[in-house]
Amino acid sequence: MNKALRLALSATAALIAAPVAAWAQNAFTTHDASMRAGPSVEYPRVAVIPEDSSVYIHGCLRGFNWCDVGWRGERGWVNGNLLSYAYGDEYVTVDEWGPRIGLPIVSFEVRDYWTRYYRDRPWWERRSRWFEDDRRWRDRDTIRRDDWRRDDWRRGERFDVT
Repeated sequence: MNKALRLALSATAALIAAPVAAWAQNAFTTHDASMRAGPSVEYPRVAVIPEDSSVYIHGCLRGFNWCDVGWRGERGWVNGNLLSYAYGDEYVTVDEWGPRIGLPIVSFEVRDYWTRYYRDRPWWERRSRWFEDDRRWRDRDTIRRDDWRRDDWRRGERFDVT
């Protein structure tokens, strides 16, 4: 296929996919959901988002088990199985359907994230605890990823590292 045709097809595909990805980022909580300062219940609670509240998903960790969301001027992490969005005639959970809809994958680095969003929080002064925990989590992720076998990925098994 010549270069111009490939470029035209790529541009067309991007135009078609863009509205779907943007639409998919608007989600709803399926239950009351704790918004956390990081992708784990170990991080401080930022807010409690009531059931059926609209949130904006900035992105999710690989595995879609935790998503970085915005709600009423707050920013934090919500468990992916507590988030849903309309897909066709039904509501589907982000942890199952996020990859199919094309939600963005993001990473989490506690020092950068907290500096950007939580400097005015009471637990900011105790931040060194979580900064140290972040280093241990990243080390654990590296070890676990090295242990995964290539054929596990081919079978479609999903591994959650958080």
